[in-house]
Amino acid sequence: MPEGRKLRSLRDKIVRPVFLMTILAGIAISLVAFYFTWSNSIASEQHHIESLAEEKVSSIERVFQSETLVIETLADQPILIDFFSQTSELRNTEEMLERLEAFNLGGQYHVTYLLDPEGNVLVSTDPTFYGKNFGFRSYFQEAINGGTGVEMAIGVVSGVPGYYFSHGVLKNDGTLGGVVVIKVKDETMTAMMHSVDNHLMFVDDFGIILYSSRDDERWKSLGPLSEEEQKQITDSKRFNFEITSSISRPLLQETVSRHSLDAFFSYSTPEGNVYAVMNHFEKEHFYLIIETDVDAISYQIGIQAGIIFLVILIFAFVIGLLVYILTSHQLKAFRTLVSSIEEIRAGRLLKIEETTKTKEIRQIVTVLNMMLARQRKTQESIELQIQERTEELERSNRMLIGRELRMIELKRALADIQSGKASPRLPQMIDWKKRFADAASFEEEVIIALGTSYQQNVMNAQLSPNDEQRIQRLLDILIRESKEHRQALEELSKTYEG
Repeated sequence: MPEGRKLRSLRDKIVRPVFLMTILAGIAISLVAFYFTWSNSIASEQHHIESLAEEKVSSIERVFQSETLVIETLADQPILIDFFSQTSELRNTEEMLERLEAFNLGGQYHVTYLLDPEGNVLVSTDPTFYGKNFGFRSYFQEAINGGTGVEMAIGVVSGVPGYYFSHGVLKNDGTLGGVVVIKVKDETMTAMMHSVDNHLMFVDDFGIILYSSRDDERWKSLGPLSEEEQKQITDSKRFNFEITSSISRPLLQETVSRHSLDAFFSYSTPEGNVYAVMNHFEKEHFYLIIETDVDAISYQIGIQAGIIFLVILIFAFVIGLLVYILTSHQLKAFRTLVSSIEEIRAGRLLKIEETTKTKEIRQIVTVLNMMLARQRKTQESIELQIQERTEELERSNRMLIGRELRMIELKRALADIQSGKASPRLPQMIDWKKRFADAASFEEEVIIALGTSYQQNVMNAQLSPNDEQRIQRLLDILIRESKEHRQALEELSKTYEG
C-alpha cells in the first residue's frame, strides 16, 4: 500500500457507494422528472390557454350575436319603419322616445338613438346627443351599407367607452330611412373577462387594447403604430385621446395589422418569457389574446423537482443509515474472525470457532481451519525431520570423536616410528595422494601425510612387523571412516538446504 494512504473499513466501502449512488440516482430522477414535467406542463398550459381563448371567444361572440339580433329585431319594428317612412313634420318623437326608453328595461344600454341617412341624431335617450352628427363613425357607415355595425369606442359626447351596435331601418318603400343605434355598457362586456387567471387582452383591428386584465395596459397599443395607423385612428375619432404608448408586443401588433387569423406565439417580454394564443372574431374586427408566463411555470416545476430531490435525499439518508446498521451487525462476524486470526498468529489459538450463521463467513472459517490443520501437520513433519537430522549429526559427531581418538593413536605410533622405537618391514607401496586426490578436509590431508611418512619409514626399515600391521589397520579404518563421515555431512547439508 502506498505510504500515507489511509485504509477504509469494509463498512465505509459499502455505505458510501450506496449513499452516493442513491444521491446520483436522485439527481438523475429529479432532472428527468423536471424535464418531463416541464414538457407536459408547457403542453398542458398551451392546451389550456387555447381552450380558454376559444371558450372566451365563444362567450363574447354569443353576446355580440345576442346584441346583433336585438338591433336587427329593433330595426324591423313597425313603429321604427313607420317613423322613418313619415315626413319630419308627422313624426312623433315623444312617442318614439318612450318606446326607446321602454326598450332598455334592464338598463344594460348606455344610450339608444336614431340617426337619419346623413348621421344626424333624430331621437335619443340621452338629451346631449341632439344636434350631433355621427356620420363619421364606422358603425354608421356599415349600417347604411346594409350591414350590422359593431364598434368599440369612447363617446365623443359622453366620454364613456362602450360597444356600439347599429343597423339600417328601411322605409315602407324599401329605401333606407335611417339607422338605429344601441350603446352597450362597457361593464357588460368586461364582466365576462374578469374570471381569467392568465393575462387576457381584448384588442381592436388597430391593435389597441380595449380591455386587459392589467389595468395599466388599457388604451395602449400592442406595439409601435405606424404614421398611417395613427392617422386612421385619429380620423375615426374612436378615442378622444392620442395613442402614444405600447406594451412591447411587436409580433402581436404585426399579426393584427395583417388581419391574420388564429395563431400561437412564443416570445420574450420585459416581464419574462411567455406563450400566447390569439383568436380572431369571425364577424367583428376584434382579437382576444391570452398570455401565460413560462418562467412562472418553470419556477413552479423547479420547486416540485426540488421537493422530489429533497425527498430522495431523505430517502438516501435513511437507506444509508439502514445499510450502516445492517453492515455493522454483519461485520461483527468479520471482526470476530480477524480477532481469532490475531490469536492464532500469537500462538494462543489453534482453531477458529464457527460462531456465525452467515454462509460465506462459515466457508471462510472452514477453509482457514483446513489451512491451519495442514500447517500444523507440515510443522510436525519438519520438526520430525529436524529431530532425525539432529540425531544423525550427533552420530556423526560421535564418529568424528572416535576418529580423533584413532588419529591421536596414529600420531603417537608415527612419533614412535620417527623416534626409531619401531623397525617396520617393507610394506606394499601406496600412492596416498592418488588415493585421496579429492582431499577436501584437514583430516584427509593428515592421512596423506601419515601415509607418506609411513612409507618412507618402512622403506628405511625402521618398523617392526607388528607396528606395520597396526599402523596399516589404523590407516584403513581412518580412510573408511573419513569417507563415511564426508558422505554423512553431504547428506545432512543437502537435507538442511532442502
